[in-house]
Amino acid sequence: MRVRKHSALYAYLDKQGLLSKGTAEEIIAAKEAYWKKVRTEWQKNKRTNNKKYEVFLNKIEYQIIARAAKSTGYSKVAYLKQSALAYTNKKYLVPRIELLYDVKELLALTYDSMQQLVEEKNVPVSLGDILLTKIEHLENRILELLFNPKETA
Repeated sequence: MRVRKHSALYAYLDKQGLLSKGTAEEIIAAKEAYWKKVRTEWQKNKRTNNKKYEVFLNKIEYQIIARAAKSTGYSKVAYLKQSALAYTNKKYLVPRIELLYDVKELLALTYDSMQQLVEEKNVPVSLGDILLTKIEHLENRILELLFNPKETA
């Protein structure tokens, strides 16, 4: 295994004087102490920068969340977080967003194909513009429906 002599751990061990005159046991103990300190600092920073909420679910609620999380491909905790944020922002929780991007790409290709047909077949400009406008409107409407839920008044 390659030793990274410029790592923070190496600097810590060197500062302790263990690299030059420490025993294997002392170095192992110092490494454990170093990583414990690093983990503690990381947890402290995470707690100050992030807020935590606890949610208690009864058995039925848990099963509902577990089923929904599984169907979307999220973990249960990620599903709770993502669905709450989606609801708050009036967005859909998209289970497989890559599929929506595939649909978006297909719609763009349809528009490009239609534009190419209009140019190649010498379709009258006004009819071509109408077709392209309709395709563009359809693309925008489909994308809006895929990514944003209907707002109920």
